Amino acid sequence: MLPIGERAREEMREGLGLMEEAPASDIAELEAIGAIPIPDEYAPHSSFIKREEKAPPRPAFAPSPAPSAPPAISEDMLRSIAEETIARFAREYFSTLPPPQPPKLSPETLRRGIEEAVGGIIHEIAREIIERVAWEVIPQMAETLIREEIEKLKSETLPQ
Repeated sequence: MLPIGERAREEMREGLGLMEEAPASDIAELEAIGAIPIPDEYAPHSSFIKREEKAPPRPAFAPSPAPSAPPAISEDMLRSIAEETIARFAREYFSTLPPPQPPKLSPETLRRGIEEAVGGIIHEIAREIIERVAWEVIPQMAETLIREEIEKLKSETLPQ
């Protein structure tokens, strides 16, 4: 089984109609310069190796056949192929993974976590309530205190 990246590349190349094998013209050219095919069991990292002997001289000009153009494919079609391939590999990969296990917590750690979470919620609610009460009560209380102080000052400065 190939790794996911190699399988994806292989399937995309196959979907685009691109071949992995070398064309016969390339093999003939390799044989002409003295390269010979080596069986996979002897040379797994290369399919051709240069002979020790000298190859016959090549003609000064030997036109090589023009490479064939790859099949025309739109960007939308290529994007669609890539998305389908990625989605299929993601489904295959993630379907084989076991579900994540919840972390193992001690009762003390769990208790502290709950206390911190609940404490934060209580703190926020209390802050909102205190702020609302302060905005309703303090202005009225300040107004009353200021009026009383004004009356006191008036009574001290004005003779009766």
